[in-house]
Amino acid sequence: MTILAINAGSASLKFAVMVRAMICEDLAWCGLSLDPDRNGNVIDAEGRITSDNSRLHAHVILSEEELMIAHEAVRCVGEPIMAPRLSV
Repeated sequence: MTILAINAGSASLKFAVMVRAMICEDLAWCGLSLDPDRNGNVIDAEGRITSDNSRLHAHVILSEEELMIAHEAVRCVGEPIMAPRLSV
């Protein structure tokens, strides 16, 4: 089974359904068949948005980009970030 994962941050929730529809429309050539009802019901949630007979399945996956960026920054620096010590 081939799966397409679509990730979008919360800032784009207003346009998520429309953007996913546009992406999936352009992938119809490879067997992706969007289910408009499923797509419309997956708002700020995870779920499948393609029809049962779609050869390529598309799922919406939530993420927290800010947290991922913070983790990557800590990894690049090589040491944990500590809160500054207050002198008393």
